[in-house]
Formats: sequence, C-alpha cells, structure tokens
Amino acid sequence: MDKNIGVPFVSVVIPTYNRAFEIKKAIQSVIAQDYNNWELVIVDNNSTDQTDSVIKEFDEKRIRILKINNNGSIGKSRNLGIKNSKGDWIAFLDSDDWWYPTKLSDSLKEISDATDIIYHDLDIVESRDSDKKAPSVIKGKVLNSPILRNLLVGGNVIANSSVMVRKSILEKIGYISEDMNINPSVDYNTWLKVASVTEKFKYLPKSLGAYLIHPGGESQRDMSVSIRYAMDQFLETLSDKDRKIVERNIRYVHARYLFKKEKYADSIIALKKCFSLGNFAMTLKVTIMLLLATLRK
Repeated sequence: MDKNIGVPFVSVVIPTYNRAFEIKKAIQSVIAQDYNNWELVIVDNNSTDQTDSVIKEFDEKRIRILKINNNGSIGKSRNLGIKNSKGDWIAFLDSDDWWYPTKLSDSLKEISDATDIIYHDLDIVESRDSDKKAPSVIKGKVLNSPILRNLLVGGNVIANSSVMVRKSILEKIGYISEDMNINPSVDYNTWLKVASVTEKFKYLPKSLGAYLIHPGGESQRDMSVSIRYAMDQFLETLSDKDRKIVERNIRYVHARYLFKKEKYADSIIALKKCFSLGNFAMTLKVTIMLLLATLRK
C-alpha cells in the first residue's frame, strides 16, 4: 500500500539492545499486521549479539535500522526513531513484546479529530515460545478529564507497547525525556507530558498484543524513585489533597519493593507511613502487606 493514497502512514519504533532472540518475534508481529501502510524503525544501541543478523534475515524494504550510543537512556533511542520517522502516527513496540495481527487496524479505526493518542490492554505472557499466559492482563482504563490529574492521582495505566500517538504531539511536548533520573519511568512521564497538551486520549478495552515478563524483573528496581522524578514537574497542578494521595501511592510502591526484596523490617516502617495518607482501599492493602511482612520478618 502506498503512503500517498490517503490512508494513515504509521511509523513503528522499536529500540533494542542485545535482544537478538526476542526482537525476531517483535518484527514478525509487525510484518504480520493486516494493515500494510507502515514502516518499522529499529533503533539499535550498538548491540554486541546477533541483532544485525536477525534483522537482515527479513527481506522487507519497510524496515530501517538506526544505530545509537544512548548511554543507557531509552528516551534517546526512541527520540532518534521518532525524529527519523516518516509517519504522522508513531506506534511504540518494545523489542521483547509483540502485537497481534489486528493491532494497527483496530487502533486506526479510532482515528478522528478527537483522538491524539490510542492505547489498549496487553496480555502478560510468560514465554515467547508458547501462548501460555500469566493469570493477569496489563489493563488500561478510560481516563476522565482532567486527564493529567487522573494520571497523576491514579498512576500509569498506559502500557508503552500499546501506544499509537500523533507525531505532532510528540514534537509539541519536546519529545521523550532523556533524563536518567526519569529513565525507568520515562513512559509514564511521556503520557503525563502528552496529557499536559491534549485531552484526546482513546482507550481500546481489548488485548492487541503481548507483554513478556522476565522472572524477578519487577523486584530489581525501586520504581518509587523514578516515578517521583517523572511526576515532579506536574505536581504543582494538584490540590493539597491530591498531592497527599500521590505521596501515599509513591510510598506504597517503595514499601512493596522492600517487601519483594524480603526487607521486611524496612517494609513495615514504610507501610506504616502510608496509613495517615490512606483511604479505606489503600488502608486495606497496606494492612494486608503489613501483616505478611510482620509474619515473615
């Protein structure tokens, strides 16, 4: 399908580093789309494995590969892909995730003047070699106005590999942050920046792709630190009451990290700090984890 016949042209951006085995399935999932008007821009952080060889196996003119030394900043890789893209829409895909065949067509059906960013659910998958799913899904949700407040108070409900966004919006927000303090939560920061310039968010309540979980991956990093950095520039837009909710949520993320690292005594201290800022639902979650931490200490 030619770019100039009046249908949306989508640039798919995949950053990667030493994921030769994983990226193959990601690329295959793009080629298998039932919508054909796309390009795939792969941004490789100078991989030292067989990534180049894997990409060259695909006889596909719509695939381009760019090289970068991003010094650990995923934002730098994504920005290079965005700036070198030809599409009016950017679709993000992490190199260890993959899409189902109708991902692009289903998303593009939602395009209108009232849509600047589209996102959907992702199945959580334990192995790329099978269709076995973990007993949960990364679920998004409809974000009510004001969306910036909703994302700040309610947390990130948008999975990166589900997102398709207008390139003009990414240009308007000054692209993706390359700040290493934000790096682990750069996706969240990006959606907050988008929400600061547009309310035109569209959620599709269906799974259109798969998110590969890595054993132990979630517990290896205290996300509360980068989440705080990701939110910092937007907190002044909130009321005092909402800031207390945000603080409670961040403290809970920190406490949960300590719990998963089996630092139960420290987790108990962090959990107790959540009580004064909690509503009933949070108080219940904190109480349950506090009891478990006390029993395991």
